Amino acid sequence: APANIVAVLCNLGPRAATMADTRGRLPIHWACRRSADDPETEKVLRILATCNPESLVSRDDGGRTPLHWLFWFHAPSRSPSIVRCFCQRIHANKWRTLKRAKTTSDGYPLPEIPTPSEKNQIPQSPVILTDFRHGALALHYAVMQGASKEAIVTLIQMYPSSLAAGDRQGRTALAWYLGAGYLIDDNKHI
Repeated sequence: APANIVAVLCNLGPRAATMADTRGRLPIHWACRRSADDPETEKVLRILATCNPESLVSRDDGGRTPLHWLFWFHAPSRSPSIVRCFCQRIHANKWRTLKRAKTTSDGYPLPEIPTPSEKNQIPQSPVILTDFRHGALALHYAVMQGASKEAIVTLIQMYPSSLAAGDRQGRTALAWYLGAGYLIDDNKHI
Protein backbone atom coordinates (compact mmCIF):
# COMPACT_ATOMS: atom_id res chain seq x y z
CA ALA A 1 0.00 0.00 0.00
CA PRO A 2 1.51 3.30 -1.01
CA ALA A 3 2.00 5.64 1.94
CA ASN A 4 -0.07 8.39 0.33
CA ILE A 5 -3.13 6.10 0.23
CA VAL A 6 -2.65 5.16 3.90
CA ALA A 7 -2.32 8.87 4.73
CA VAL A 8 -5.56 9.70 2.91
CA LEU A 9 -7.43 6.85 4.62
CA CYS A 10 -6.14 7.92 8.04
CA ASN A 11 -6.93 11.56 7.37
CA LEU A 12 -10.47 10.98 6.12
CA GLY A 13 -11.31 8.17 8.55
CA PRO A 14 -8.91 8.23 11.52
CA ARG A 15 -11.16 5.88 13.50
CA ALA A 16 -10.19 3.04 11.14
CA ALA A 17 -6.65 3.12 12.59
CA THR A 18 -8.10 2.44 16.05
CA MET A 19 -10.26 -0.55 15.16
CA ALA A 20 -8.94 -3.94 16.27
CA ASP A 21 -9.77 -7.26 14.65
CA THR A 22 -11.02 -10.28 16.62
CA ARG A 23 -7.49 -10.98 17.90
CA GLY A 24 -6.92 -7.42 19.12
CA ARG A 25 -4.69 -6.46 16.22
CA LEU A 26 -4.82 -2.94 14.85
CA PRO A 27 -3.80 -1.87 11.34
CA ILE A 28 -0.40 -0.86 12.75
CA HIS A 29 0.20 -4.44 13.93
CA TRP A 30 -0.48 -5.71 10.41
CA ALA A 31 1.63 -2.97 8.83
CA CYS A 32 4.62 -4.25 10.82
CA ARG A 33 4.52 -7.39 8.69
CA ARG A 34 5.42 -5.31 5.64
CA SER A 35 8.94 -5.84 4.41
CA ALA A 36 11.37 -3.08 5.24
CA ASP A 37 12.75 -3.60 1.72
CA ASP A 38 9.66 -1.76 0.46
CA PRO A 39 10.62 1.94 0.50
CA GLU A 40 7.06 2.83 1.56
CA THR A 41 7.04 0.68 4.72
CA GLU A 42 8.62 3.16 7.13
CA LYS A 43 6.40 5.93 5.81
CA VAL A 44 3.30 3.77 6.33
CA LEU A 45 4.40 2.87 9.87
CA ARG A 46 5.07 6.52 10.75
CA ILE A 47 1.70 7.61 9.37
CA LEU A 48 -0.12 5.01 11.46
CA ALA A 49 1.91 5.86 14.60
CA THR A 50 1.17 9.57 14.10
CA CYS A 51 -2.52 9.04 13.35
CA ASN A 52 -3.03 6.95 16.49
CA PRO A 53 -0.08 7.19 18.94
CA GLU A 54 -2.00 5.19 21.56
CA SER A 55 -1.91 2.22 19.17
CA LEU A 56 1.77 1.81 20.08
CA VAL A 57 0.76 0.36 23.47
CA SER A 58 -2.18 -1.59 22.13
CA ARG A 59 -1.72 -5.29 22.79
CA ASP A 60 -3.07 -8.10 20.67
CA ASP A 61 -4.43 -11.35 22.12
CA GLY A 62 -0.85 -12.47 22.76
CA GLY A 63 0.03 -9.23 24.55
CA ARG A 64 2.26 -8.13 21.69
CA THR A 65 2.50 -4.42 20.96
CA PRO A 66 3.32 -3.08 17.50
CA LEU A 67 6.92 -2.76 18.78
CA HIS A 68 6.99 -6.54 19.33
CA TRP A 69 5.57 -7.03 15.83
CA LEU A 70 8.15 -4.65 14.38
CA PHE A 71 10.85 -7.11 15.42
CA TRP A 72 8.85 -10.31 15.02
CA PHE A 73 8.76 -9.62 11.29
CA HIS A 74 11.74 -8.36 9.26
CA ALA A 75 13.85 -7.50 12.33
CA PRO A 76 17.23 -7.32 10.54
CA SER A 77 16.08 -4.47 8.32
CA ARG A 78 14.43 -2.22 10.95
CA SER A 79 16.08 1.18 11.27
CA PRO A 80 16.87 2.91 14.55
CA SER A 81 14.64 5.83 13.52
CA ILE A 82 11.52 3.64 13.19
CA VAL A 83 12.41 1.97 16.51
CA ARG A 84 12.57 5.42 18.17
CA CYS A 85 9.22 6.31 16.59
CA PHE A 86 7.65 3.16 18.07
CA CYS A 87 9.20 3.87 21.49
CA GLN A 88 7.70 7.34 21.83
CA ARG A 89 6.27 8.50 25.15
CA ILE A 90 2.58 7.69 25.55
CA HIS A 91 0.11 9.80 27.53
CA ALA A 92 -0.40 8.73 31.17
CA ASN A 93 -4.14 8.10 30.73
CA LYS A 94 -3.42 5.27 28.30
CA TRP A 95 -1.32 3.44 30.91
CA ARG A 96 -4.34 3.05 33.18
CA THR A 97 -6.25 1.21 30.45
CA LEU A 98 -3.55 -1.20 29.27
CA LYS A 99 -4.73 -4.72 28.52
CA ARG A 100 -3.40 -6.97 31.28
CA ALA A 101 -2.64 -10.67 30.99
CA LYS A 102 -4.85 -13.23 32.61
CA THR A 103 -3.26 -14.99 35.55
CA THR A 104 -1.50 -18.23 34.73
CA SER A 105 -1.32 -21.45 36.67
CA ASP A 106 1.84 -22.84 35.09
CA GLY A 107 4.17 -21.63 37.84
CA TYR A 108 5.77 -18.98 35.65
CA PRO A 109 4.01 -15.68 36.33
CA LEU A 110 4.34 -12.85 33.86
CA PRO A 111 6.64 -9.99 34.84
CA GLU A 112 4.84 -6.96 36.22
CA ILE A 113 4.68 -3.87 34.04
CA PRO A 114 7.08 -1.46 35.73
CA THR A 115 5.69 1.87 36.81
CA PRO A 116 7.08 4.58 34.55
CA SER A 117 9.52 6.81 36.42
CA GLU A 118 12.05 9.32 35.11
CA LYS A 119 14.11 8.91 38.28
CA ASN A 120 14.43 5.16 37.71
CA GLN A 121 14.85 5.51 33.93
CA ILE A 122 11.61 3.66 33.21
CA PRO A 123 10.00 5.38 30.23
CA GLN A 124 6.28 5.72 29.66
CA SER A 125 6.76 3.88 26.40
CA PRO A 126 5.92 0.55 24.72
CA VAL A 127 9.55 -0.50 25.25
CA ILE A 128 8.68 -1.58 28.85
CA LEU A 129 5.73 -3.83 27.93
CA THR A 130 6.02 -7.62 27.84
CA ASP A 131 4.00 -10.01 25.75
CA PHE A 132 1.51 -12.39 27.42
CA ARG A 133 2.95 -15.68 26.20
CA HIS A 134 6.62 -15.36 27.15
CA GLY A 135 6.71 -12.24 29.30
CA ALA A 136 9.23 -10.98 26.75
CA LEU A 137 10.12 -7.40 25.96
CA ALA A 138 10.59 -6.16 22.41
CA LEU A 139 14.33 -6.43 23.13
CA HIS A 140 13.93 -10.21 23.49
CA TYR A 141 12.20 -10.31 20.10
CA ALA A 142 14.85 -8.08 18.52
CA VAL A 143 17.81 -10.25 19.54
CA MET A 144 15.99 -13.48 18.73
CA GLN A 145 15.01 -12.33 15.26
CA GLY A 146 18.41 -10.90 14.31
CA ALA A 147 17.83 -7.15 14.53
CA SER A 148 20.74 -4.88 13.68
CA LYS A 149 23.13 -3.79 16.40
CA GLU A 150 21.93 -0.20 15.89
CA ALA A 151 18.28 -1.13 16.43
CA ILE A 152 19.16 -3.15 19.55
CA VAL A 153 21.24 -0.27 20.93
CA THR A 154 18.29 2.07 20.32
CA LEU A 155 15.99 -0.20 22.37
CA ILE A 156 18.54 -0.37 25.18
CA GLN A 157 19.03 3.41 25.17
CA MET A 158 15.27 3.85 25.47
CA TYR A 159 15.12 1.45 28.46
CA PRO A 160 18.55 0.60 29.94
CA SER A 161 17.07 -1.74 32.57
CA SER A 162 15.84 -4.02 29.78
CA LEU A 163 19.29 -5.64 29.72
CA ALA A 164 18.59 -7.23 33.10
CA ALA A 165 14.87 -7.86 32.52
CA GLY A 166 13.94 -11.51 32.41
CA ASP A 167 10.98 -13.11 30.69
CA ARG A 168 8.46 -15.16 32.68
CA GLN A 169 11.15 -17.84 33.22
CA GLY A 170 13.84 -15.33 34.16
CA ARG A 171 15.67 -15.45 30.81
CA THR A 172 17.25 -12.16 29.72
CA ALA A 173 17.61 -10.94 26.14
CA LEU A 174 21.18 -12.26 26.24
CA ALA A 175 19.90 -15.73 27.14
CA TRP A 176 17.37 -15.51 24.31
CA TYR A 177 20.13 -14.54 21.90
CA LEU A 178 22.16 -17.53 23.03
CA GLY A 179 19.30 -19.91 22.32
CA ALA A 180 17.07 -20.01 25.40
CA GLY A 181 14.09 -18.27 23.82
CA TYR A 182 11.73 -19.02 21.00
CA LEU A 183 8.97 -17.23 19.17
CA ILE A 184 6.03 -19.34 18.14
CA ASP A 185 2.32 -18.81 18.09
CA ASP A 186 0.10 -21.74 19.04
CA ASN A 187 -2.27 -20.76 16.30
CA LYS A 188 -1.30 -21.75 12.79
CA HIS A 189 -2.55 -18.45 11.41
CA ILE A 190 -0.70 -15.35 12.46
